[in-house]
Amino acid sequence: PCHSYILPDIVCTFCHNTRDIDICRDPLISFGEWKCPVCSNLYDKSLMENSLVEAVQKLVVRSTVQDLRCVRCKDIKANNVMRSCGRCTSAYGLTLPNDAVDAQLSVLRDIANFHEFSYLSEVLSWV
Repeated sequence: PCHSYILPDIVCTFCHNTRDIDICRDPLISFGEWKCPVCSNLYDKSLMENSLVEAVQKLVVRSTVQDLRCVRCKDIKANNVMRSCGRCTSAYGLTLPNDAVDAQLSVLRDIANFHEFSYLSEVLSWV
């Protein structure tokens, strides 16, 4: 993968070293070596995959329950009756655009395919 996706606060179960891992650009991970740089013990790939599945679920929820925002004055839509902004009469738009969500899901699909995360692939197939 050529994108960047950072998994925050990954803890080595042996030495308890904590670090953020760019799962797409980390040199060890990109060669399939899931090793802690401090103690050289293997990371638990299933924990990494579960963290990615959790990220997918959070992204889907965030996209689904997002607020609408005025495209001009950036006010949040206060009620469901008004079709345009009560302040400036502009239209409302999504806070998190669909193309941004699609781009993040695409990166996660690439990660699932590259690292052969079957559970993540299955979850993404339903999104």
